[in-house]
Amino acid sequence: MPRTQDTPADADTLIEAARAMAGSLAGDADHERTVARLAVALFDATRELHCLDEEHRRLLEAGALLHDTGWELGGKGHHRSSERLVLDSDLPFADDRERAFAAAVARYHRKALPDPSHDAFSRLEAEDRDALRWCAALVRIADGLDRGHDAVVRELSAETDHARLTITARCSGDPELALWGAERKTDLLEAVSGLAVHILAEKIAP
Repeated sequence: MPRTQDTPADADTLIEAARAMAGSLAGDADHERTVARLAVALFDATRELHCLDEEHRRLLEAGALLHDTGWELGGKGHHRSSERLVLDSDLPFADDRERAFAAAVARYHRKALPDPSHDAFSRLEAEDRDALRWCAALVRIADGLDRGHDAVVRELSAETDHARLTITARCSGDPELALWGAERKTDLLEAVSGLAVHILAEKIAP
């Protein structure tokens, strides 16, 4: 994805606008913010694997903040409604290419994996598709880690050892639901990384 001339202030404007949109449309804006925080933490912890840049980080955060905005419109199909809301929004993306990328991140936080037969995927430029797979994969894990909408996961780290990627979630409460939620959404991350993904939990003080 070609770099834009965005200043840090421009990036902040997009994220603040995404937070505001999530606050007005999402059923649980705290969950949206938690998923975005965890997705960014995973992005940072796995940089040596994905080699993506700050623009992708920003678009990942925006898409994560908006992943559940379509819930009241779509219910079980809310991931597709979220995609449409992002595409139709007036959020201050640099261009339509960025908008399509963030919309696809929101779309693929659950259910089907990115596929060329999907409009959300086929509208992306070819060179953006691998980056989208990575960003969506990280948001899927982050969403799973907040399965209980309780922000129990406070910190994340990741390390690679041979054919395994181990993600450690440091939790301020019972981690059982968070681990279950994340483990059932490792599919795309395993596909893009070529590694077996394991989720571990450590308890920390509340």
